[in-house]
Amino acid sequence: METNPISGLNATLPLHQYQPNTWETERLFLRPFIGADLMDLHRVYSNSEVMRFVVNKTKRNLGETEAELKSYLDHWQQHKFGHFAIIHKELDVLIGRSGLYFNERSPYPQFGYILDKPYWGQGLATELALANLDYGFNILKFETIAAFAMVENLASRKILSEKLKMRLLTDEFHYLQGTLAYYIIERSQYLTQQMLH
Repeated sequence: METNPISGLNATLPLHQYQPNTWETERLFLRPFIGADLMDLHRVYSNSEVMRFVVNKTKRNLGETEAELKSYLDHWQQHKFGHFAIIHKELDVLIGRSGLYFNERSPYPQFGYILDKPYWGQGLATELALANLDYGFNILKFETIAAFAMVENLASRKILSEKLKMRLLTDEFHYLQGTLAYYIIERSQYLTQQMLH
């Protein structure tokens, strides 16, 4: 058992305890976060190159990573879905976060991902994005899903527009210190695309 280092939480969970909300893609295993993920998540979030495409564009100190992890756990408790820890199946290492969540930017549930730099350029972001839509529409039964990307993050924007066929609502969405491109996709469009493949 690994003790949960998040202040104020009493849970002690083994690192790989089965959770009913765990799922996998071809190369990735996704599960809800636990407190024991703090240092692995901080390894990702303390890399300034990884965080340059996150809204405030700054790497996180340990306290900020801890606060974000606590917000992920709180979201799961409140909504029964949220950010997943991304585990690379072959390497058995946490390489980022991905999932569906609510926040004030949109009335729709949103998905997003952050991948550690060594895993860029391998198609994992597309794999995660497709899996999030599948999970959101087929498991959670959402009618519309949104996604945001920093305007200058051309790789993520290409995934949203070309791979997922999401519709761009605006590329001038101002949020905190960033300008975002705002995309949505409706359930009916997603299901039609699935039938064509």
